[in-house]
Amino acid sequence: MTNTNKPLPSLKAMAESKLMDGVSKQTIFKLDPRIVKVRPGHNGRIKNSGLRAHIDAMKVSMRTAGTAAFPPIDVEVDDGEIFLVDGECRTTAAIELMDEGHDQLYLDARQFRGSEDERIAHMLTSNQGRGFNGLELGHIYLRLRRCGWSIQRICERNGKSDTHVQQMIVLAESPLELQGLLAAEKVGTDAAVAAIQKYGVKRALEILRAMVEKIGGQKKITKTAVLGRAFSRTTVDDVVASLDTFYNRLSKQQLSELSTVLENNDAELEGKTITLPAASLKALLDARQKIEGERQKHRKKDAKVTSAKPATQLDHDDEMFDVEDLCRG
Repeated sequence: MTNTNKPLPSLKAMAESKLMDGVSKQTIFKLDPRIVKVRPGHNGRIKNSGLRAHIDAMKVSMRTAGTAAFPPIDVEVDDGEIFLVDGECRTTAAIELMDEGHDQLYLDARQFRGSEDERIAHMLTSNQGRGFNGLELGHIYLRLRRCGWSIQRICERNGKSDTHVQQMIVLAESPLELQGLLAAEKVGTDAAVAAIQKYGVKRALEILRAMVEKIGGQKKITKTAVLGRAFSRTTVDDVVASLDTFYNRLSKQQLSELSTVLENNDAELEGKTITLPAASLKALLDARQKIEGERQKHRKKDAKVTSAKPATQLDHDDEMFDVEDLCRG
């Protein structure tokens, strides 16, 4: 008589017996990476120096420790052929190693089953080691939108805000030259988004192109370079307090006179004057002085860093640009 109370010896037995909740079975296969095919345009990665360095780092690990430490790649079977769903960097690294004379390598693989849009969305949550950059994400989001996905559905899948998703799609739809600057890592994602929001796509491209040319493409243009350094929270709070003081010191008559200033345009106000109390004006001057004081600190910091480092070795945020001059250029 079989003892039905005998402890199950393995996770596989537990999953197959269906007698224990919380244990399910997933089959892992061993694949020769050279038999795995990649559909054209499937991978969301942009081939640049960063991606090359990532693959080279994988090759170093595989050369010394094999493929066991790497998570399984995801594949699907279509008409008897095996196609990659996720894991192109791992697959590429293994193939290159064998082409260079390394012994036969096999990759752990899981079989993916799903529709085309689910296959695209799978990349958002399955990438290993090196996250997607903004432009790569934008193209994935755009592909999902063309498959009928809403912005909200993409947000729920990737755990991002609708603002983020829309901004990355704007990058994916931007001129090819701007995408080239992002792909070559000459312009940062935040810098491109900030420039587009402030100047529009066409003017943003002109400004970013000029900034890259100015430094010879030796480092990445950052958001700070585009917008300038932000004021400290203390300065912002002091300026807000000074403006509140300015308004609180005005009489009802003075507030009424100032309301007409807001209602009229510059031409209508030409030659007109309003008398204000000196104490109120002092509050405005105090606010201006606080702002200028912080600007001076920024200039001194930038000058100190510039004089201390060779131009080609500056940190990303150290190089400051006169964007207004670029706009006039």
